[in-house]
Parts: sequence; structure tokens; C-alpha cells
Amino acid sequence: MSPETDFLYPIIMKDSNKNIIPTSRNLRLNIAYNGYNYFGWQIQKDAPTIQGTIENKLNQILNENLRLYGASRTDARVHAEGQVANYFTNTKKECEEIKYILNKTLPVDIYIKQVTDANLSFNARRDALGKHYKYKVWISDEKPVFQNQQIFFYPKNIDIDAIMKASRQIEGTHDFTSFASNRNQKETDTVKHLQEVKITNNYPILEIDIKGNSFLYKMVRGICGTLLAIGRGKDEYKDIEAIFQAKDRSKAAKNLIGQGLTLVEVFYK
Repeated sequence: MSPETDFLYPIIMKDSNKNIIPTSRNLRLNIAYNGYNYFGWQIQKDAPTIQGTIENKLNQILNENLRLYGASRTDARVHAEGQVANYFTNTKKECEEIKYILNKTLPVDIYIKQVTDANLSFNARRDALGKHYKYKVWISDEKPVFQNQQIFFYPKNIDIDAIMKASRQIEGTHDFTSFASNRNQKETDTVKHLQEVKITNNYPILEIDIKGNSFLYKMVRGICGTLLAIGRGKDEYKDIEAIFQAKDRSKAAKNLIGQGLTLVEVFYK
């Protein structure tokens, strides 16, 4: 059982005499961040991460040494407008006080939008019913000077109609093995349902919004890379159904870079 992702009960704490004390509260945090300067959400040794940065501040504020659990382990340079996390604690501090102190002490590129008390059974990852991701592409020759950290610079002509047609074929329930990167572990559930793959052309920004019940590793970036390849007229990627049937990562286009991707929202009951 992994301490990062798999837990069934609230974490326990120990007092100075090493007596076990069950945690009495479960805090839910709604978080926004610019992930450009971070190596993703999940704590890494000797590398700045979103989870590590927030968790460190929380433990300082509450004088604890506990873990913050996130709904989505966003990758390096990926952003969030609506990340959700939970944190078991015994603190008596009010939620608004915790939010205030966190925002006062966290770096400017991380913002705690809300802190609330949740049921002790609430699990930010396991209770999620779906997620909404947005990928932004800059398709002008002019460089995105003021948005360069949150967008993919792609100064090429693309066929928007072809991308829209392909996006409709990706919607629905499919085996997304061909769009997911291998994390040196076999995925047990590769069939996912995408409620929406929406293309919005606000020149020079092309937005790809993807909503689904769950996602494989780097699946969104694989889908977006394939859509752009289709828009560039790459015939080998135009048969979306054949890509699904192949269940082979090499049959879809390369992932787009992380900085164009944002976790917009996590859905719960």
C-alpha cells in the first residue's frame, strides 16, 4: 500500500510519549497554482513540488508532520485552477485562519482558494467523479511574451476543422492505451469515458478542453499532441479508430509539453 495514494482511514498522530492519537479533522483545500517552476504535484527528493511546498507550510503552521493528499498528481510545469487536496489534522484553528496564514506565507505562484472541513471519510483522489483539463496553444508567429509560462508556442498553420472533426471521434468510451505514456507499470483499467473534447479557436489561442471520468498517465497531452498533428496534415494520425484499436503508444503523436496544460476542475458529488 502506497502512503501517497492508497489509504483507507485517517492518518494517526503520536504525542511526545509516542501514544497514538487518531486525527479528528479532515481539511479540504481548493488550490490554484502556476506550475512552471515546479517538478509537478507529488513530493520529490531535492526538487520543488506543489505538494511539498504546501505540505511544508501546513505542518509549520499547525505544528504537525502529516501528509497532504491531492486529487491529481499534475506533472512538471502543469498548472491548476481547481486542484483539490485533503489533510488530516487535530488542529483547533479555524479554516479561514489557516487559509489566511497559508496564503501569506506561500510563494506568489500558489494560492489557496478555500479551506473547509470535510467528512473524515473524504478522499480527494478516490472520491473524484471526473476532471476537466484545458490545453492552450499559441498559433501565431508572434511570441506569447506575457503568457509564455502557461501556453504552448506553436507558430504553424493548422486546420482547425480537421482538429474539430477528430476531437468528436475521441469523445465517448474507448481504450486510451495508445494515448498514454508508460510509467514502467501496467495500467489495469485503460478504458475511459470522455464526456467532452471541445475545441475553441480564439486566435491566436487555441483551447482544447477535455472532461472525463478519469485519465491515464499523460493521456491528455497525448490526445492534444495527436490533434495538433492532425491539424498539421499528418495523415498517419487521421484514423482515430485505428489508433484506439492498436493499443500502441507509437501509433499516436508525441505528448505536448506540460506548461500548456491546466487542471481546471475536479468533480465530486
